[in-house]
Amino acid sequence: MRLSLKNLAVGGLIFCLILILLNVLLGLVDLKKYDTEFSPRSSYPIFVPGEGALSEYYVTNVHFRNSINAQTFPIKKANGVTRIFVIGGSAAFAWPFTEEFGFSGYLRRVLNKFAPGKFEVINAAGMSFGSHRVYDVLQDVIKLSPDLVIVYSGNNEYVERNVIAKRKKRNGALEWIGSRLSQTNVYRAVRLGIFRAAPSIFRQQTGTDLTDLRADSVVSRGALGRSSQIDQEVLSNFRLNIKEIRDRLAESSTKAIFFTTPSNVVGYRPTSPPLRFADKTSAERWNKMQQEVIDSINSQTSVVDQGAKTQSLHHAAELLLEMTHIAPEEPWSFFTLGQVYMWLGEYDLAYPAFVHAKDLDARPIRALSSFNEAVREIVREKKDDTGLKLFDLEEALSAEVLRGNADWLFLDYCHFTDAGHKLVAINLLPVMQEILGTNFDLGQLSASIFGDDWGKNKDRMIQNNVLYASGLTYIHNGQFEAAEKDFKKILSTFEPEAGGVYPSLVYRALSHVYQGQDKKELYKEYLGKAIKANPDNFEALISGGLLFLEEGDLLQAEEMLTKAIRLNRYAPLAFEGLGRIELSKGRAKEAIAQFEEALRIGGDSFLLRKDLGKAHLQLGNVDKAISAWQEAMSFDSSDSEVLELLKKYSR
Repeated sequence: MRLSLKNLAVGGLIFCLILILLNVLLGLVDLKKYDTEFSPRSSYPIFVPGEGALSEYYVTNVHFRNSINAQTFPIKKANGVTRIFVIGGSAAFAWPFTEEFGFSGYLRRVLNKFAPGKFEVINAAGMSFGSHRVYDVLQDVIKLSPDLVIVYSGNNEYVERNVIAKRKKRNGALEWIGSRLSQTNVYRAVRLGIFRAAPSIFRQQTGTDLTDLRADSVVSRGALGRSSQIDQEVLSNFRLNIKEIRDRLAESSTKAIFFTTPSNVVGYRPTSPPLRFADKTSAERWNKMQQEVIDSINSQTSVVDQGAKTQSLHHAAELLLEMTHIAPEEPWSFFTLGQVYMWLGEYDLAYPAFVHAKDLDARPIRALSSFNEAVREIVREKKDDTGLKLFDLEEALSAEVLRGNADWLFLDYCHFTDAGHKLVAINLLPVMQEILGTNFDLGQLSASIFGDDWGKNKDRMIQNNVLYASGLTYIHNGQFEAAEKDFKKILSTFEPEAGGVYPSLVYRALSHVYQGQDKKELYKEYLGKAIKANPDNFEALISGGLLFLEEGDLLQAEEMLTKAIRLNRYAPLAFEGLGRIELSKGRAKEAIAQFEEALRIGGDSFLLRKDLGKAHLQLGNVDKAISAWQEAMSFDSSDSEVLELLKKYSR
C-alpha cells in the first residue's frame, strides 16, 4: 500500500505531538538532578558522593589524590550560596603548599568571615594540568551548580604537545540542531537510561598523556624542545582549548573570570639552547663579550666608587645589547641585560628584557607572552558579555617589577610564595565584586587577607616542599651553596638512608648541587642514594647511566638508560647515551637509530652531532658524516677534532 504525502504529514504531526507531550511530562521530573549525579562528562569524575558521614557531600575522587587538592562541599547547594570553582594547573593548586595556603584559601576564609555561610570556594586545579585537561575538568564542574568559575591555565602547554586534540571541523547547522536536541527532556531521559546501562559510552577516553600522573609518574617538562612549528602547534592548541572553555561556560550560563598567567621573570633564569652562530668570528666575538660582562658584574662587589660602578654597568649594558644582535634567540644576554637595568634602577627597561628572555626559554615551563595575549583576545571577543571577565594578573604583578620589587612573589618559575598568593587574592577581589554584584568593603577584605596568618606554623611536609622548590630554583640559577643548605634542612627531617619517592627527589637534587660544584665523589654518592631510595627515579637513572658510560661500564649504563626510557620515552639524553654505547661496540647502524631518535624528540648538542658523524663514517656514508659535523660546528666552531675530520674527508 502506498503512503500519500497527506498520511505522512499527519503521522509526522502526531509523532511530534507525542514527543512534545512526553517532553512536558518528563519536565515534571527533576532530570537535572540525575544528570548531575549520574553523568559527568570528564575522563574521570573529579568529585564523587562521599560515604558515611560525608554521604551528603561531594569529595575529591581518590583517583586524583596525587594531583588535585582534597575538597568537600554539599551535593545540594543551599539557597543563597554562591559557589565558586577554581580550575587550572599547579599555580592555582597552590603547590608547594596545599590550597589552604593559596589564593583560593585566602578567599574562602575572608568571604566566610564577612559573609558566613554565603560562599563556597572549591579548588579543582590539578598538578601539571594543561589547558586540555582543564577543559576536561570543566565538564564536571559545570554540572555542580557553579555561580563562578575562575580559569587559570598556561604553564604546562609544552609538556603535552603529544596530546594536541584532533578535533574535527564542526558543521554549524548540525551543531545548532544537536545543541537544541540536547536541551530536551526526552533526549536527557534517553541519555540517562543508556548511561545507567553503559556509563562508559558517555566518558571521554583517556589517551597517552605525559601530564597524566595516573599513567606516568614522570613529567618531562619542556623535554620535547622548541621550533617554530612546535610553537605554532602549542599556541594553536592552547587557543582552541581556552575558546572551548569560554564557550562551554557561556552555554551553561556560568559566570567566569579568566586569568592571564604571570611568570617569575626576575628570579628564574631561562635555559639557553645550544648556541649556534653564523660564523666563527661571530662566535668568538659573542663569547669574548660574555666573559667581559661576567667579569664586570663580578667586580661590582669590590668597587666602592658609585660613579665607577654605574659607568661599569652601563658598559655591560652596551655589550649585552650588541650580544642580543649577534645571537637574537639566546636568552642569557636578555636576562642579564634585565638584571643590569635593575641594578641601574631603570626598571622600565628591565621588565621587557626579562620578559623577552623568558619567551626565548629553551625549556618552556612558564606561560609565554603569546599565551597571555591569546587569553586577552579570546576574552575580549566577548567583551559585551557581563558574565565574562578578564583578570590580567600578569599586568598586575608586572607593576611590582616596574617598582624594582618582585623577589618576594615567587618561589620558582611560576609558583607563588605566601605573600604572592595574598597579592593575587587581593587583586582578584574587585573583579569578583564586579562580576558577582556584591557590595563588600574591599579595603576591609584586603586588610583581612593581608593579616591572615592561618597556618602560620605549617606542618613539616609543607615546609619541606617550600625548601625543595626554592632549592631547585637556586640550582637553576647556579646558587649551589644556598641550594645545598635547603636540601640538607629537608634531609635532617628524614631517617638516615630513607627510602621512598620524596627522599629520592631530595637526594637527586643534592647530586645536582655537587655536580654543579664539580664534586664528583659526592655527586656519585647522592646519585646512588637517589636510585637506592627509589629505583624508578627517572632523572637519576639517566644521570647514573651517563656516569657509568663515562666510566666505561657499558653494561650498567645500558641497563639504567633503557630502564629510564621504559619509564618515560621522551628522554633525549637517554637515547643519546644508548647511541654512544652502540657506537663504542662498533654497531654504527644501531647507534644512528638512537641518535636520530634523540634528535626527533628534541635533543641536540655538539657531542651528539659529532658522534652521529662518526657513526655515519663507520658505515661509509661520508656525505652524511660531513653534514653531521658541519651541524656540530654550528655549536662549537673551534673543536680541533671536528675541524680535522672535516679537513680529512671534505672533497
